[in-house]
Amino acid sequence: HYNPSSERANISNPNDLTLVFGHSNFYELPDKLDMKQQGDRWAVSWNVPDYAEFASFYFKSDGKTDKGINDHLYETYVYNKNGAPVDGAYRQKVFSLRKRYQNPTKADSVRVELYKKQLEANPDDKFTELQLLNARIGLEPSKKEQLQKEAYQVIEENFKQNSDSEESLSKLVRAYRIMRDNPKADSIRKKAIEEYPTGRMAIRDLRGKVRDMEHSPEMLDALLKILEHTESEITRTNTYEQLFDYYKKEGDTEKMVQYAKKIEMSIWPWKVNQLNSIAHGFAEQGDRLELALSYAEKALAAVPKKAVGPVRFISKDEFVVGHVEDSVATKERNEDKSRVMATLGSIQMKMDQLNKAEETLQQALKLGDTRSSKKNMAQLYMNTDRPKKAFDIYWDILMDEPTNKEFKEKLRESYIAYNGSEKGFNKKTQKIDKAWKKRMRKKYKKERLNKKAPSLDHLTDLDGNKIDTRTLDDKIVIIDFWATWCGPCIDSFPHFQNMYEKYQKNSDVKFMIVNAGNTDSIEDIQKWKEGNEYTFPMYYDVNSKAMKAFGVRGLPTTYILGNDGNIKFKKMGFEGPIMEKKMELNIEI
Repeated sequence: HYNPSSERANISNPNDLTLVFGHSNFYELPDKLDMKQQGDRWAVSWNVPDYAEFASFYFKSDGKTDKGINDHLYETYVYNKNGAPVDGAYRQKVFSLRKRYQNPTKADSVRVELYKKQLEANPDDKFTELQLLNARIGLEPSKKEQLQKEAYQVIEENFKQNSDSEESLSKLVRAYRIMRDNPKADSIRKKAIEEYPTGRMAIRDLRGKVRDMEHSPEMLDALLKILEHTESEITRTNTYEQLFDYYKKEGDTEKMVQYAKKIEMSIWPWKVNQLNSIAHGFAEQGDRLELALSYAEKALAAVPKKAVGPVRFISKDEFVVGHVEDSVATKERNEDKSRVMATLGSIQMKMDQLNKAEETLQQALKLGDTRSSKKNMAQLYMNTDRPKKAFDIYWDILMDEPTNKEFKEKLRESYIAYNGSEKGFNKKTQKIDKAWKKRMRKKYKKERLNKKAPSLDHLTDLDGNKIDTRTLDDKIVIIDFWATWCGPCIDSFPHFQNMYEKYQKNSDVKFMIVNAGNTDSIEDIQKWKEGNEYTFPMYYDVNSKAMKAFGVRGLPTTYILGNDGNIKFKKMGFEGPIMEKKMELNIEI
């Protein structure tokens, strides 16, 4: 309920009122709920899922907001039948603090109080006891040595002395991770993998290694081992898909059929993508086009009938599908259909059903402007002696992906096919880059932020020396948060190196590649850096304070600060070589 006439209400006489969730694990609910007027109050209600634990929220109406005392948001726990917050509610509130408190010290003090409450509710929770001690170290640096001693005593008495099984070793690894003692955690994890080669940690480790393996009998042995020893249905389904791809490279259609049938039984909500991949795989075989056609039709039937949002895991192998707005869901369903129909059209092309293929691909393009539908339609135009139409489609693709070498070559081929020679091609393609820049500049100017950047006082260099933030005054600063375990972070580094070298002599531009400090120690980064030749400057975020202040929610995340000290651009994730052109344009703006 919301009472606009209350003395503490920030919104009076609203025409409408919306409850907006801040941090919530009511995953199946939308982010906003419309409230209804009931007499002098406004109200909203919803069903609470079994897995729900906590939510923070605020109220909004006609541009006005009510975020509670000091804008720290309102909140609610989910309670058990005894009237106490359910197990996990305090932990969810801890997760919410990063966005609710701009002052990291205040957030840390609230975190300490929450860990204390959790310990009152469950005094035997030794992990929470360690989290409490670790949080106090950040708040009480003068007691660091004493608090660390207490923490390691907890580990010694409750975890280290009972490490005679894989489960207990796993707990010991987690205990050292909480204390950010990664060298010890890694050493024990290595021991667990050696002693229990079919245990959960070993299988998880093997899954990571498989991703970097070349196609080989060793890769096959690893996949079959994962399949034999994993308890997770989701992992099994992903492994079936990897085995399908393995046997596709081997040309073993019988095995491909075997694993395709297993994937059909998947409970994954986006099975459509897996089935489409299978259809594509059989189509590449050349002699199994009817089978490819049947899987494309199965993929089309598997397009979800209702809204499918992000998957949220609520236990090791149990997940729910998050809410997504109907307009977004419709767009995503149409794009799924477009991708499958693109595959279907490609198969029909291979079967020399060119008229049917063109009809299918036209439908695919109407449903969604997907790259696969464009690519296959362009190929159909080339196959039916209409190279100018193919050229126009490849041009359109390159307007979104100007660095894509594959489509640049296809553009050249189609140009020669309709023009008779390559004369004038280079001059014409220069327009792509100019047109892309013009469009992106307009887009970025609309998206540009102007938010005061948090302090960088907590950053150190890799020798542990605090940085002099005065050297950043009046500079454009590119800050990238990363971690050694983050694959996309590492993949982006060659491009950061290129950008660093491009601007190295420009004193107005500074690059700061910042380890987030939440899982890595300075020693971890020093060791990692020894095996790489990057020359861009690297820094360490002590106690992750800068990361929390910036509100980083995933890695990698890059911020570009203007010379006024304000955040101008923010980018999450890694999108390939195009990042260089986009970053260059951001800096220019």
